[in-house]
Amino acid sequence: MEKGKGDVSVGGLFLSRSSLAKMEARLVRFLLLACVCAAMVACAAGVTVTQKVGTVMERKLVKENPTAKGIVNQHKKYSTDQASVKNFENPTLVYVTPW
Repeated sequence: MEKGKGDVSVGGLFLSRSSLAKMEARLVRFLLLACVCAAMVACAAGVTVTQKVGTVMERKLVKENPTAKGIVNQHKKYSTDQASVKNFENPTLVYVTPW
């Protein structure tokens, strides 16, 4: 196969720029799909991510009058190491939701 005007040589093959662009687009779609599939498999397998953030006391989140904005901004930030640790002996009955 002879090289034409505007063709690109890839591994000894001559491809038109439009063919090369299509191959690149297919590769990008494949890689994105592979990442999504890997994330879905990890989620289905129960893989968890450990978060290392300070305690609510260290982050000064314990307040008498919390704001909705403050709750929404912090609702996904928790320490997996501290999630089940109780720091005092009194009973606890609190559940805060961001909605």
